[in-house]
Amino acid sequence: MNEVDQARAIEAINVAATNGLEAWDCETLTADRVQTYIQSIRAIESKIDAMPLPQNTRTFLKFCLDSEAQSAAHIDTGPAHSKCGTERYFNPTIDLHAGGSFDFLKPEGSSFSIDEIAHSLAHLCRFTGHCGRFYSVAEHSVLASQIVSPEFALEALLHDAAEAFIGDVAAPLKRLLPDYAEMEARVEEVVRNRLNVPIETSLPVKLADLQMLKAEQRQAMCHSQTWEALLTVTPAPVTLRFWKPAQAKSAFLTRYQQLTGKDRI
Repeated sequence: MNEVDQARAIEAINVAATNGLEAWDCETLTADRVQTYIQSIRAIESKIDAMPLPQNTRTFLKFCLDSEAQSAAHIDTGPAHSKCGTERYFNPTIDLHAGGSFDFLKPEGSSFSIDEIAHSLAHLCRFTGHCGRFYSVAEHSVLASQIVSPEFALEALLHDAAEAFIGDVAAPLKRLLPDYAEMEARVEEVVRNRLNVPIETSLPVKLADLQMLKAEQRQAMCHSQTWEALLTVTPAPVTLRFWKPAQAKSAFLTRYQQLTGKDRI
């Protein structure tokens, strides 16, 4: 997109933002106000059709506006969400691999499967992707389950299961995001309860996680110096295999079936 196209796109977005603020800058949120907002979005779509924009730019802007309108249509206008102020309301869900969704505001009502957890963790790279080779959370979990005593193996396999929905956020960043930590704790509680593993991570699994971390730092991040927190930790006796996502997912599900005798939650 060249500078002229960018300017036109920005103009269209500014029009959308202005109309949106007129509908949302309110003390209470009602169904009528939501409909007013949706109507303003549809009116903006018509204005974009009349603008001399490249087709790809017009398509992109209309896609964004249509997504906003669909999100607005799902807004709860009941008492719990009556305060509006300067907040923007949105649909707080993510789509899952098998077609379902996970609601961050109501995680306990979300439906998910062990297959969806395995699929996500198998595609999620450890260390926010800063590895020499792709190394998944699923592989980390399988290996962790193999270095603890049998009574802790299932917990070790599933200790990062919530990351299938909230992602693998780097620990230093987590400490700067108290709101994220609160959401993480809530999602972890729901997921662990559903998987029938302890909400509080046991000491053997915490130790295994640290031992895995030291082994991973040496094998997956060969350029890194030993982190201070790991100086006294013995690395886990494992060899990372750097499985591709399909292999990692299969290994995770196989290990789950070995430990539980079932292939679903």
